[in-house]
Amino acid sequence: MKFTHLASLLLVAGASVTFTAGAFAQTAAPGAAKPAAAGKDVMASKSLSSDDRDFMIRAAANGLYEIEVSKLAAEKSQSAAIKRYATTLVRDHTAAKEELRALAVAKPLRIPDDMPDSKKIRLKMFSGATSAEFDEKYVKMVGIEEHEADIELFEKQLDRGQDADVKAFATKMLPKLKMHLAEARKLDTGGKPTPSSK
Repeated sequence: MKFTHLASLLLVAGASVTFTAGAFAQTAAPGAAKPAAAGKDVMASKSLSSDDRDFMIRAAANGLYEIEVSKLAAEKSQSAAIKRYATTLVRDHTAAKEELRALAVAKPLRIPDDMPDSKKIRLKMFSGATSAEFDEKYVKMVGIEEHEADIELFEKQLDRGQDADVKAFATKMLPKLKMHLAEARKLDTGGKPTPSSK
């Protein structure tokens, strides 16, 4: 009788241990998988060189500024030619922004979704510019100077970048940046707003 009672106790204890171990395995498995996945994300992010990361962050910030200031130009400019140019910039830089954002997600890398303060100050300056000075400043500062800086940034990426996908993005976008610069130089009329054209 004592033997039967002892056997029953051992059976219950064994089942309890088995149940507890199974429950632990079920709760531990999801927790164990998360660090592995997180580690993979970290590894992917660290796989980008400092040059690749710097390029993507700067290209994103510059693009956001050029989109916003060009939207303003499309509304505020007195020149039909500059309005068309600004509309082209909004279209091309928006497409580049979306492609760069998808690339950042894939790496993964957090890129800015807002322009830096220095660019916000410039945008505010354009917002307060008179109609007479707006076109001259837009062509000079955005069409020419910003695009010269963009081209230098993208060419530097082709020279120093290591990630094949990031370099492919730079390779694809560089011709359009050069085209934007060439078109802006045609609009530059020595400090005078470009006259409207039909």
